[in-house]
Amino acid sequence: PSIRMPLTYDNYYLYLQDGVPLQSSLSYKHSALAFSSALTSDGGMEILKGPGTALYGSDAVAAVINVTSREPTREASGRVRVGGGMFGAREVRAEHSDRLTDEQSGRVAAAYEGDDGWRDNTGWERVQGLARHRYETAATRVDTIVTATRFRTEMAGPLDRATFENDPTSSGLQPGVDPAAAVETATYARLSSAVQQRLGSGLSLEVTPYVRRIDSSYLEVWAPDTTPLDTSVTETLGALARLRSRPWSAGELILGVDGESSRLAYTSEQTRPTVTGIYGALTSYQGVNYDYTVDYRNIAPYIQLQQMLGEHLLISAGLRYDQARYDYRNHLGPTTDPDDFVYRPASRVDDFHQASPKLGVTYLLTDEQSLFGRYAHGFRLPTAASLYNLGHGQTAFTLTPERFDSYELGYKGRQEDLADWELDGYWVESRDGIVPGVSTAAGEISANGGRRRYRGLEAGGNLRPGGGIELGASYAHTFHRIVQWLSAGDDPRDGHIPQGAPENLANGRIAWRPEPLPALRVEVENQWLGQWWIDDENTEQTPNVVLWNVRASYQLSRRWSIDGKVLNLFDRHYAATAENSYGADNFRPGAPFTAAGGMEATW
Repeated sequence: PSIRMPLTYDNYYLYLQDGVPLQSSLSYKHSALAFSSALTSDGGMEILKGPGTALYGSDAVAAVINVTSREPTREASGRVRVGGGMFGAREVRAEHSDRLTDEQSGRVAAAYEGDDGWRDNTGWERVQGLARHRYETAATRVDTIVTATRFRTEMAGPLDRATFENDPTSSGLQPGVDPAAAVETATYARLSSAVQQRLGSGLSLEVTPYVRRIDSSYLEVWAPDTTPLDTSVTETLGALARLRSRPWSAGELILGVDGESSRLAYTSEQTRPTVTGIYGALTSYQGVNYDYTVDYRNIAPYIQLQQMLGEHLLISAGLRYDQARYDYRNHLGPTTDPDDFVYRPASRVDDFHQASPKLGVTYLLTDEQSLFGRYAHGFRLPTAASLYNLGHGQTAFTLTPERFDSYELGYKGRQEDLADWELDGYWVESRDGIVPGVSTAAGEISANGGRRRYRGLEAGGNLRPGGGIELGASYAHTFHRIVQWLSAGDDPRDGHIPQGAPENLANGRIAWRPEPLPALRVEVENQWLGQWWIDDENTEQTPNVVLWNVRASYQLSRRWSIDGKVLNLFDRHYAATAENSYGADNFRPGAPFTAAGGMEATW
């Protein structure tokens, strides 16, 4: 996703599954949505754009994305789906839910997806199982969810411009990289239990303890001379607690505290023989080059108030205070060879503290229309990798959280079942951005000091004029700027547009369910991906891209249905990502014409 931000793989997004974080800020993965139940038990997806409310802490900067699984039902229900498509795409899903006793119900779901990839060495497979149990009485509800995921994907590299234009199916791997070893794997397991207890009139307590473990490994295909294998294990014990009360009329007060204790164990091992002469005189040694653990502790109390003032004005205010500690232990000791390709800082402790105020105002024009305004302060903690995975020429450094002040104004409404719409504009100031590659007398460091400005206008809505027709559209225009690359200022990139930030993004949809044949639904979608700069110096842009997709479904009977889709209908050649790094253009081509379909049975 690229929500109100340039395309990034850093920790600007908070991913949740049924209200519980999918991962720790300590060890962020941009692909963490693969661990969610979005493709297994799809109960919905909630997206809160911009910094989150007081209920959310680090990573809730560009958006909060909460995937929800399907709730257990009190009667027998379920579905089975089988599908497939081009490039070896295949999927099997099944789930069932039923009442267990008068007070208990349950749901189980399992799914397998895979694809051979349209590019060389881009195949992947994913297996997931989920079980959900609910115990409910008049005053108590306990929702327990256990999920496990196994993910494996082949790794391809970016392409240079010539290969992108002439051979987009290439893996992009350098000659020294073994394609069979270029694999990323991950195993994910989590158990959570949300307990809601009504304590009295207008008073309830919610406590959600959870445990989580993530094992992952991948080959550094971007380092063809050494290709080390990186492995990490992150184990977490956490809890979310909230006391909800309605102490006065037309208001709600939430007092809460989030706690997390995680341990990251990380190693990086070079299985190849020792390599000398890297960048002239550096040496990368065979064996383990990094071996460390980080014990992460975070405690965050917060308060949030919502209050109606009269019949039209709603006020929402909150304050959160996060206290985080990284206890880093280097098991190999600091680097001793001045020509070592890597640099290992000595063991140490890093502390972070951040207060995050929030304020929102909504004015109800009518029962179906409103104006709204919002201020929110957000922040993101540095990940363990950004602090402790250092290289030659670097020296140890400390960082503070990157901070964001977000302002937003908007108007939204609906007209019964005919239409709904929303218009809004936002202005986000980023301060203390983490800037790598800052030269000092002691060596190269990452430092706080970058300032950026993210601004945009957004519009969207849906129209249902009748005759089985549904129209939908959404549009975003951005005005992002690098205000200051370094704290000292006076950098050639100052004032430029950051790379990976399309100026325009749009999506249009028209769906038709013909009245003579209501079992059929056809949807045509148009996607506009506007130009973006591939470098922060703003010397080269991608072209505008317009893509067309078609989807259709047909209800064969009360229980059986079939569906199909065609993505990139006109087989447009385009770049899904394009950037300039270390002086080279790197392109990842978007998928060509792709067709897939499936059959589903429900009961």
